[in-house]
Amino acid sequence: MLFSAPETFGDLPSGKDRILCDLAAEVLRVSGRLTVRVWGDSMLPSVWPGDVLTIRRAGIDDVGHGDLVLYSRDGGFVVHRVRGRSAEGLVTRGDGLCADDPLVLPAQVLGKIVLIRRLRAEFSPAASMNRAQEAWGFLMRRYAPLRSLFLGIHSMRIKMNRPLRTQDRNGAPV
Repeated sequence: MLFSAPETFGDLPSGKDRILCDLAAEVLRVSGRLTVRVWGDSMLPSVWPGDVLTIRRAGIDDVGHGDLVLYSRDGGFVVHRVRGRSAEGLVTRGDGLCADDPLVLPAQVLGKIVLIRRLRAEFSPAASMNRAQEAWGFLMRRYAPLRSLFLGIHSMRIKMNRPLRTQDRNGAPV
């Protein structure tokens, strides 16, 4: 199942988004796997808008420091990196954000990101950012025009790298 959803919801999700998130969470619980296309930018430079994430069902005991996790919050989904643990839950933060998220409770953890597909490449998420990514992330957090520039360039790359259609809507060869 490919489910398009924001990486994070700035506002509370609407009724339709809540239903889709509930359905996707149930698919993950039952099948153990979910594929999601994300549109948020809180995980830049590790996860870009339009990336397709493969998520494996996981509980709080199955994730460690540096893992990317999918968790539920206020009826929506959030994909952020685990930065630590406390007795009550996980400490997470988006790579492109300056502050930690509110504590993630065990019941909120849905899964762990195991694969990222970007354009025509597939790779496993790194447990941490390298120095170049950290520097790039710092610049993009601090300078909104630079962030907008790179997001615009990325958007053009997505449009230019779409695979050619080989079938019409009815499945016939084009």
